[in-house]
Amino acid sequence: MSNGPTTEQAEQIVEWLIDYGVHEAEEFNIRPDYSGRGMYEDTCVGIVASETRWLFIAIGALVQSGDFDEQAFEWFTRRDSMGYDTIVY
Repeated sequence: MSNGPTTEQAEQIVEWLIDYGVHEAEEFNIRPDYSGRGMYEDTCVGIVASETRWLFIAIGALVQSGDFDEQAFEWFTRRDSMGYDTIVY
């Protein structure tokens, strides 16, 4: 999944959420080498969260501010259940 974010970009998304008081840092877990269903041992960056909608709000804000380009809207199009949480990748 080469069109996904880097670990640094995932960290920037989480940092935005924390800076704006949306969530606490411990509510997110960045997985730099996640291998989802059907990826056949390929890996990508994923973010584990209980409420994934905030990730997309952060991406929109970062695109609007010019920190990310519009390709960022293509990130995290897949998701897997992680018990009570969800990983998007």
